[in-house]
Amino acid sequence: MTPTDLKMSTAYYRLTFADTNLTIPGVEQMIYIGTNVFPDDDPISTVYYFPDTISHSWRGPVTDAAYDEKHPEVEARVFPHTASEVQRDLLTLAEVINALLEAQKRTMLHG
Repeated sequence: MTPTDLKMSTAYYRLTFADTNLTIPGVEQMIYIGTNVFPDDDPISTVYYFPDTISHSWRGPVTDAAYDEKHPEVEARVFPHTASEVQRDLLTLAEVINALLEAQKRTMLHG
């Protein structure tokens, strides 16, 4: 995926594996909220921001002035990405489903 493919307020996924056989997947879901969204972001470099879906759902946009006061019991995580990280690490829902099906096949082989 290229950064130009990203759509605002859309969920994207990062897939990791806990084993060398790539049979124990972990999926992290995130919402794309834009580039350089914080006042202290360096305008020379582009940073793509993705909060986790739970804090985004409960606390609203990370750029909202009241964000920190809303549901403080919900841990907020925001994942900054470079353009190369977007290309390398992010998947659409269809892509993560396919990757999980491949992991399931590997599990049957190494089971």
